[in-house]
Amino acid sequence: MTLSPNQTLYPRRLHFEEHGGAHFAIESSGPNWIATNAFGARLLRSLDAPITVEAVMRDARGGSAPEDLAAFLADAIKARVLDLAPVAPQRYPGRASVLQLTRLEEFWIQINDFCNLTCEHCLVSSSPAGGHGLPPARVRDAVEQALALGAEMIGFTGGEPFFRDDLFDLYDLILQDPARSVTTLTNGTRLTGERLARLKKVGSSRLELRISLDGPTAEVNDPIRGSGTFAGAVRGIRNALDTGCGVTVTMAINGANASYADQMPGLLKALGVTRLHVLWPFQRGRAIQPGQDANLTPSVEQVSAGYHRIKAAAKEAGVTFFTYESWKARIDGAPGLKYDLANHCWSSLCLYTNGQVFPSPALTQHPELSLGDLATRSLKDLWLESEVARRFRSTSVTERPQCQDCHYRFLCGGGDMDHAYNSSRMRQSDHGDLLADDPYCDLYKEIMADAMLDWTGPAAMRPGHDETPTLLRQMGHPPNKPPKLLVPGEVPLATIPST
Repeated sequence: MTLSPNQTLYPRRLHFEEHGGAHFAIESSGPNWIATNAFGARLLRSLDAPITVEAVMRDARGGSAPEDLAAFLADAIKARVLDLAPVAPQRYPGRASVLQLTRLEEFWIQINDFCNLTCEHCLVSSSPAGGHGLPPARVRDAVEQALALGAEMIGFTGGEPFFRDDLFDLYDLILQDPARSVTTLTNGTRLTGERLARLKKVGSSRLELRISLDGPTAEVNDPIRGSGTFAGAVRGIRNALDTGCGVTVTMAINGANASYADQMPGLLKALGVTRLHVLWPFQRGRAIQPGQDANLTPSVEQVSAGYHRIKAAAKEAGVTFFTYESWKARIDGAPGLKYDLANHCWSSLCLYTNGQVFPSPALTQHPELSLGDLATRSLKDLWLESEVARRFRSTSVTERPQCQDCHYRFLCGGGDMDHAYNSSRMRQSDHGDLLADDPYCDLYKEIMADAMLDWTGPAAMRPGHDETPTLLRQMGHPPNKPPKLLVPGEVPLATIPST
């Protein structure tokens, strides 16, 4: 691009941050971001009104060559943080007027409440006293309805799903179509004997086993999950790796295990596991019952410390930190692709053990959030017509008070609806607030800053890189795999999968 001296440049409204030697200019309404050096950041900061190229060259050149300044301005225009014509502000109307109910992409089933463990932080307070769930015929009918609505991922959680005799029949049903996948959350202790043999028969990478382990040793894990659970889970992990199914280890980080978090990637590497999925603790379930250890609902600072320990150790061990990598992929999406809250009731639902349908697995057991009973209404009817579902779909990050002035809001999408609702419900006991503050907001900001710096890479540390303005990286360039949009149109938009 060749710029003439009399061309007028129109700056966009940008927010500036510095991390690890790189400077980031973030356009919140896009969303969009670039990484530049200190010279480039100073130049962009100085552009607070329309200005000619000639004036920029005169005022900002310093010791930099004119051709370098011109190249930077051209790069900034291509990256859409500068414009050659006025850009009228466009009001984003919220996702309800943009998204369409095209299909149900994922369907979660809490298949039982029964579990051989009584974990101290269990989200739904499962135990050996829990129920065994709906009859097999009703669960199968629910799966068939979800598949008919287009679901390509079915997730099973509990309790402990591997106490259900019909689980493998459901796997066979779902995996008939090569486009479909299954996720099963398990404590791993049942992956032996006949169940292990049947898993080997399935032998598909489209079946992901997420095996819970909350510490790198029995001394850390067992006080949280129960005596002998570390040995049982490790045995289950080793057995699962021989089945040909996908294996992910899931850790719920809390105050009791955060200081040992950096040992988890090394353990996984030794076991042969390549993916670690980390969950931030919920303010619900057994963890908040009277008399429980306060460490099970830790401070954000404790969780953040654990996150940083895991991130560094995972990189060194060559283990994929799935939680971070999913954020990292989102941060480098297509410029202008807005994230707006989660996909609850848009493309994801959850069936609970009593036959009630809920927005997500983390929001079951809250009667005020039931879409209705699958015994009396079809899944399609509940999805399309339920007042609860409509209420979820009508909410938008633009309405969340916490997000009003945040430059990250269309990158993080407003955080996690599950955490926001559960934390607010804990204070009110009988209801929560869909637009309440997400308690992990500050942690998300740290993660996004880390992700932008990772995408920028060592270019930020290049010797002498501040002698002339330089665009080091721009969002989505070089392009990653094109994002899967829920609806095409003038406002590219996506929601955050509950997985």
